[in-house]
Amino acid sequence: MDKNLIKIKLKNITEYLEYLEKTHKKYLKENDDFEKIILKTSMAKFIEEIVENAIKINTIILKENKLYAENYYQSFNLLKKILNLDEDFIEEIAKTTSFRNNIVHNYNDIITQKNIENNIEPIIYLYKQYYLIVKKIVS
Repeated sequence: MDKNLIKIKLKNITEYLEYLEKTHKKYLKENDDFEKIILKTSMAKFIEEIVENAIKINTIILKENKLYAENYYQSFNLLKKILNLDEDFIEEIAKTTSFRNNIVHNYNDIITQKNIENNIEPIIYLYKQYYLIVKKIVS
């Protein structure tokens, strides 16, 4: 298993989580519509990067265990078996791949204020937990 690459991806995740948290705080305080659009777009990009780095980590771990996911969602579900993870946690974090896809492909104008407000805090929480879980296997 390429532990160094996983460590790089984990570092990326922590950096993007930090950016996401800071930007989210600014977004909640911002009153100017134009500035909110810029902040919302930044948060969407940070989410995209967080999820993509996690998917790359998942792929490395799965490959080491001779498992291959058919899609991003499944990359998290297969980890459940390898790392003995809580099913509710896996289900919630796997759902973030759909949110990521919606952001990347701009399905249904997903980057709305309501979607940002409903997803940012859970994503931050889930990926902080993900970081701790993966860090244990590369330490």
